[in-house]
Amino acid sequence: MDTQARRWEGTLPQRHRVVAQLIRRSVAGGEFGLGGDLPSAAELAERYRASPDEVRLALRHLASEGLIVCDDDQRAAVRQMPIQAHTMSTSAGLQKPPRSREDQFDAEAREVGLTATHRTETSVSHSFPEAADRLGVESGQNVFHRRTVRLTNEEPSVLEDAYYPDDLATYTEGSVADIEQHLHALGYRQVAWTDGIEARSATPEEAELLRLERDQPVVEHTRVLHSMKIGERQVRPVSYIRSVFAGDRNRLIYRHKQTDVPLMDEPGSTVD
Repeated sequence: MDTQARRWEGTLPQRHRVVAQLIRRSVAGGEFGLGGDLPSAAELAERYRASPDEVRLALRHLASEGLIVCDDDQRAAVRQMPIQAHTMSTSAGLQKPPRSREDQFDAEAREVGLTATHRTETSVSHSFPEAADRLGVESGQNVFHRRTVRLTNEEPSVLEDAYYPDDLATYTEGSVADIEQHLHALGYRQVAWTDGIEARSATPEEAELLRLERDQPVVEHTRVLHSMKIGERQVRPVSYIRSVFAGDRNRLIYRHKQTDVPLMDEPGSTVD
C-alpha cells in the first residue's frame, strides 16, 4: 500500500453512517414525511443493501440526533418536529464572504425536512452595559440592533439579537441584515471569536416570542466576533450576537479538526 493510500485508510465512513445519511436525505427530500413511519428495518436493509445490524445502528444514530423516534421493536417514525442541528463552529481568517445566517439556517432546516422563515426588525438604540462591554464601546453609545425570530414550519425556534458598533454599521450600504457581508467587502476579516453557552429557563418575553411554556428550558448562545481590517493591525470586536434556542427542538454542534480528513457523522456530510 502506498503512502497516500495509508494516509486515507480508515477515513471512509462506517457503513451504518452512510445508511443514516441516505435516510436523512430521504427525509429532507420529502420522501419520508414528518410524523410518518419509516419502512420496516427489513425493507430498509433491502433498500440500502445493508445488514440488519447496520440498519439498527443507523436508526439509533438518527434517533440520537432527534430526527426519528424508535420503539422497542425497532419500528421508526420521523419526528413531527425534528431536532434541528446548528453548526456553531467557524474558521478564523476566512477569505470568502461569510455565509449569511439566513442561508445557513435555511440549509440546516432542509436537512431535516423543515421549511425555514424569519422575521427581522432593525433599529438604532443605546447600548446596554452587557453589549457595550462586549463591543468595547461606552455604555449608552448608539449601536445597530437587529432582532430576528427564526421559524421552522411556522413554529418559532430561535430568537436572535445582534448588535454592531455604530461607527462600523454606518459605513455599510443596504440592509443591516447584510452587515457581515458589507464588513467583509470593506476589508474586515474575522480573526477570533468568543462564545458563551448557558442553559436556563425562558424569560416571559422569550416564552411569548418562542411560544414556550413559562420556565421551559432554553439554550442561550452568545458570540463576539473580532476582526482586523486588511492593511491594519488593530483587532476589534465587530458584533455581539445573542441567540436563544428553544431547548426541545435545537442542537448545537461544534467541529474542531486538525487535518483535512472529512467528517461523516453529522448532517451535511457528503456521501458519493
